[in-house]
Amino acid sequence: MLKNDTKIKLTKIAADLQKQRGKRVDFDEAISYLVNLYNNQQTNWNLFEEFCEPLKGATKN
Repeated sequence: MLKNDTKIKLTKIAADLQKQRGKRVDFDEAISYLVNLYNNQQTNWNLFEEFCEPLKGATKN
């Protein structure tokens, strides 16, 4: 069961998605959107960490 505060926030997200998509959006779609957003953020963070690692075999001058 969702807390009332969480339900209000999720309703606002669903309303924003409805405006963007021009169609009705239910809680399931809003939650799927948030999960995808989280997964993309994790992927981006992992790529950032990978690119910030020192190069193997590189030396300081």
